Amino acid sequence: MNELQLGLAGVGIIVVVAVVVFNRMQERRFRRKTEASFGEQEDILLKTVSGRNEPVLVSLAEPLPEEIIVEAAVPVPEEGLPASVDPAIDYVSWVLADSPIIGSSIKEILRKQPVFTKSVLWLGLRKSDHHWQEVMRASDDTEFVKMVARVQLVDRSGPISARDLSTFCTMVQHVAQPFRAVCPEPDEARAQAVELDEVCAEVDVQVGINIFAHSESLAATQVRALAESIGMKLMKDGMFHKYDEAGNTVYTLSNYGDEPFDGTTIRQMTTHGITFLVDVPKVKNGLEVFDEVVSGATKMAQSLNAILADDNQKPLSPAGIAAIRRQLEQIYKRMQTFCIKPGSDGAMRLFS
Repeated sequence: MNELQLGLAGVGIIVVVAVVVFNRMQERRFRRKTEASFGEQEDILLKTVSGRNEPVLVSLAEPLPEEIIVEAAVPVPEEGLPASVDPAIDYVSWVLADSPIIGSSIKEILRKQPVFTKSVLWLGLRKSDHHWQEVMRASDDTEFVKMVARVQLVDRSGPISARDLSTFCTMVQHVAQPFRAVCPEPDEARAQAVELDEVCAEVDVQVGINIFAHSESLAATQVRALAESIGMKLMKDGMFHKYDEAGNTVYTLSNYGDEPFDGTTIRQMTTHGITFLVDVPKVKNGLEVFDEVVSGATKMAQSLNAILADDNQKPLSPAGIAAIRRQLEQIYKRMQTFCIKPGSDGAMRLFS
């Protein structure tokens, strides 16, 4: 390379450096001008979004840490949930797979899971007919295209704890290997559980209508005859039950005292009072059932020459009965607000 070429190369390098320096100076000058006009702005593309509502997709390629690591947000799968899963009262996680999940393999994995304090239901969507089936009841050669696991948010012992939710999520992730697990935000589920528990505490009531003798005791045989005339049956628990077509108890009739009714001794038994009882959230068409109970209790009281009364043995007037009915209306409206259908499978689970 001669001196002319070396000189030209040197000049070229100087020009390039000068352009770069000039551009940097212009960029800094423009940034200072912008900051002076608008103040320092946060880059929204780098901002961490908190309080997301979407479920998260968890990678299971590596051993799971104690906390859930979120890699990406994904929507809940489009297929409808099984009938035995209710998002109003259940925390639901999905197991997604690119290839069929074999029944024998997944059942073996589930058997190895440690005992969990809450009842967990695993259901799979069968590849053959796209019907949901309880995984542990499926045949070993069943193929599932995906699965769901549900744990109940609330029961009569209270709302599920944050610790139990975390344990459940970790268990789902372990079961999902080498597939993918979709776990909704546990903190939001915990808040939902606490709120739901408060509602359940408000509506978890029983309505009782008593029939008391005026003076003489009531003959248990008369009580049995009248109870059977309105379709009630004496059961082993010592109470008469009225059942619906599905075999669920609609309301009961029990002795007001401590002694239960017993088919072997009922001929010799007498009582001062009896009680019709309705478990409000566990009854479908609750207002109609209440009206039926009032009608049956009124007729029974007339036949027994007795009175309808409250727990303080004070006569129950039509106005008092109407007030109870209005309270029931409010209870059922409250349940409807939280998508709890009285007498549904979900309600039975919540109030069992």
